[in-house]
Amino acid sequence: MVIGQKLAHYKIVSAIGSGGMGQVYCATDTRLQRDVALKVLPPEMAANTELLERFRREARAVAALNHPLVVTIYSVEEAEGIHFLTMELLDGETLDRIIPRGGMPLDQWLAIAGSLASALTVAHDKGIVHRDLKPANAMVTKDGQVKVLDFGLAKIARSIPAEPQHDMPTEVHTSKGVVMGTMPYMSPEQLQGQELDHRTDIFSLGVMLYEMAVGERPFRGSSSIALASSILRDVPRPLLERRADLPAALSLIVNRCLEKNAADRFQSARELANAIAEVRSNRTSDAVTEQHGAIETNPAEVSIAVLPFADMSAAKDQEYLCEGMAEEIMNALVPIDGIRVASRTSAFRAGKSGDDLPAIARVLSVRHVLEGSVRTAGARLRVTAQLTDATTGYQLWSQRFDRDAIDVFAIQDEIAAGVVDVVKARLAPVTRPADRIVPARPQIRNLEAYRSYLKGRHLRGVGFFAGALGAFEEAVRLDPTHAPSWTALAEITILSAHMGMILPREACVAARTMLATANELQGESADALHTEAFASFLERRWGPMESAWRRALQLQPDHVLSLASFALTLCSRRRLGEAIPLFERAIDADPIASFPYNLYGWGLLECGKPQEAIRFIEDALSLEKDASAIGAAAMAYIALGRFEEGIAAGETGVLLSHRSGFFVGILGWALAVAGRKAEARVIVDELRARPSGAPTPVSEAYVLGALGEVDAAFAVLDRADEEHQGLLCYTGVPGFDSLRADRRFTALLRRLEIPV
Repeated sequence: MVIGQKLAHYKIVSAIGSGGMGQVYCATDTRLQRDVALKVLPPEMAANTELLERFRREARAVAALNHPLVVTIYSVEEAEGIHFLTMELLDGETLDRIIPRGGMPLDQWLAIAGSLASALTVAHDKGIVHRDLKPANAMVTKDGQVKVLDFGLAKIARSIPAEPQHDMPTEVHTSKGVVMGTMPYMSPEQLQGQELDHRTDIFSLGVMLYEMAVGERPFRGSSSIALASSILRDVPRPLLERRADLPAALSLIVNRCLEKNAADRFQSARELANAIAEVRSNRTSDAVTEQHGAIETNPAEVSIAVLPFADMSAAKDQEYLCEGMAEEIMNALVPIDGIRVASRTSAFRAGKSGDDLPAIARVLSVRHVLEGSVRTAGARLRVTAQLTDATTGYQLWSQRFDRDAIDVFAIQDEIAAGVVDVVKARLAPVTRPADRIVPARPQIRNLEAYRSYLKGRHLRGVGFFAGALGAFEEAVRLDPTHAPSWTALAEITILSAHMGMILPREACVAARTMLATANELQGESADALHTEAFASFLERRWGPMESAWRRALQLQPDHVLSLASFALTLCSRRRLGEAIPLFERAIDADPIASFPYNLYGWGLLECGKPQEAIRFIEDALSLEKDASAIGAAAMAYIALGRFEEGIAAGETGVLLSHRSGFFVGILGWALAVAGRKAEARVIVDELRARPSGAPTPVSEAYVLGALGEVDAAFAVLDRADEEHQGLLCYTGVPGFDSLRADRRFTALLRRLEIPV
């Protein structure tokens, strides 16, 4: 259409945009002297009988509603062979343009959510299913009123009076191989081409409500296949982890909308609208509920977070013991049916946040919180523990233990048993735990060995690998019968090799001996299989690598190290579609740990998606200023041309890693790409001066390639290949960009069995 052109008695004023079934214009009705929205079906579509019928169906569906929350249709017309309809002209913005980053204020969310649910109630009562609900199909007018637009894909679930039944099709309208709708907002049944009813709209509205709350959709994917897989299988990250100010009841509403099985959702839009109205009412009548929300759990399940115990010793040097005690209690509770225990990393981070117990419980999605304190004095140990119902604030159990330090293991089991005694009455009969506490767990016979083991866990957690390696070596020397110490020693050995701190071949031989000892002492474990998988990765034995990680996840489906690490190595094989569900599961299992977000960011970098990677890297850094995440940020920023940010991140990574060769190399690469070649050359000299026990050929190749010294770069890559350096297998990261065009790089990919 041409601006100024007349169509019948409508004068085209301006183009507004495109709807689901055609172009939309602002036009003046010269007879009634009013402005209208005019939707025109393109001529090539009007010639298609099926599409023309869909256009008419839209008109009938919208006209049948006649409600303030739905755009009003004035007429369906044809002039000069052009089919069009006229509707009220709205002055406002579509919802997709007004959702802010981080989500809407709660009052605005409640108002818009209530209006959308009410609009659906009206439509569903008339047997109309929208089937293409999305923020772009909802308008918020200048006066704040919500209008639902574009019922172009509406399905008539029952006949409208005076209309023959065969004209009211109930099948899914598709062209060959295509399901109608907008994929990010489709329900699982819509994606699968199944028969639809009004509950598909409730799922789509749930996606919108989630997006309105946090500024991001609940399901993600780097491709249409990955997105569809996420919608069909993934559980969205809980809203309360994203925004602590939201009432728990709101999160429950959204979760119920997003159930995969339609039978588990709200069964009517009216029921959903009533639930939203109740939250809105409670917000004004119950300030406590607004502030804290109710902590809901499965009534057949007890949910507990074990926080790190407080160090009450005079020297304040027992943090490792406090964390170790909490972790051992977790390990005692995890195997018991009917008790869900928050993950270690998330619980420890939340416990150190300074938040009150209701806030901690809300973030961790638990009802009960176990906390305590440890005081050491010579050979004596005083431990206190208390279990609190975070919903009511009532203390359910507490006890103090004054014992010899060597009795620390017995204390841990007594605390776990006390917790079980208190909560077992709350469990459903079918899930009651056994009267006895868990089967015997591996315990160190020597208290100093136990302290060394806990120190190693603590140092590994803060990224001080060299210190952790020494602590675990001391633990197995003092008590060679403790299997977890052997497993931890093997894992830190392989991890050190992966980061280029020690030679991989030597590390793999040593680690396998350690794992054999651990397995002999305690049998198969997810931790040991995770390390076995990583050793196979360094050896480039891809089949055994996958088998070991899959077996680890069979034994422990929420094993975060295996989930995220396996996903990252799949990215190195260019299998992002398979990696994404694993990354998402890792985040769900440990939602406030930086590690899963960090590796997700690296995985996206590895697959050539620096812009998408930034989001996850920044999420990781918001949780913990980790050298690895900083290094990923440096690479992403440089790849996107944000040189100052990239160099600054590279400098921070060098500081946080105590000038580790890998991070020094990233900084050198960033400087070279940014044109600061003299400074980059100094870093090359530093890397070459390092001892052979700490090889850095991969990071050296990054810098040499960016400096244009391609032959020298491939010379050091040949050495990395010979040594089986693990970092060489991540050939997709931006550090290799300057070398990709060379045929030698293609040959390297083939040797690594990576798709070219």
